[in-house]
Amino acid sequence: MEIILALVQAGPAALSDTIGGVGLPTVCAVAFISVMTLLAFQALIIRAITLIFPPENFEPEPAVETAIRQAVEKAIPDARIVSIRTIKK
Repeated sequence: MEIILALVQAGPAALSDTIGGVGLPTVCAVAFISVMTLLAFQALIIRAITLIFPPENFEPEPAVETAIRQAVEKAIPDARIVSIRTIKK
């Protein structure tokens, strides 16, 4: 509690002394860059895995089609579903 009171009384200049002489904005910037680097690395790994093992083509399951039909009938009672198809991007 005394440390918090000392920081409040000393003002923003005391914050830089509490983290080994490194300012708070510097610590935040380093943390942000570290997280973004790790996320980019994960994205590259996932991309490599999907290139090595591409997803298989699949048709919608009957349960999915039924769920879509029920949702449309509930939302728009007069609507008629002509076809359900998967669109690749």
